[in-house]
Amino acid sequence: MRWMIEPFRRWSDFAGRSRRLEFWLFWLAAMVVQMIASYFDAANGQAVVAGGMGIITLIVTLIFLVPAAAVGVRRLHDIGRAGWSMLLFAVPYAAWLASIEVGSQGVIAAVAFLVGSVVLVILLVQPGTAADNRYGPNPKGGIAEPQLAD
Repeated sequence: MRWMIEPFRRWSDFAGRSRRLEFWLFWLAAMVVQMIASYFDAANGQAVVAGGMGIITLIVTLIFLVPAAAVGVRRLHDIGRAGWSMLLFAVPYAAWLASIEVGSQGVIAAVAFLVGSVVLVILLVQPGTAADNRYGPNPKGGIAEPQLAD
């Protein structure tokens, strides 16, 4: 439970590093809360406000937005990448949302979103650097993750 809450406590901290466990458990919790919010929107017949979301889902999305960005940047720092790599997801996602609103170029935006998302997920599942890196000390306290034998 601690790993799901930690990104909210460090919501404005875009420096340092975060473990895979913290990142993925936070995203799991965010997706579960998003699904529940979407259910309530659908059950109450909420009109679509933006990006295909009802008002409750939109509010939940805005609540999770900055902590999700912060933990994502810290997770990229853990593998030695710049936080700006998060734009691999944000730019195509923004294009996809814009295409929903205007109803044009949906396929191109969806493909860009998919490619950016796949590249970002590949980065985010990698183990962090075992030693300290330029973004800070190992969040595991120097304990290396077990590696699979080749």
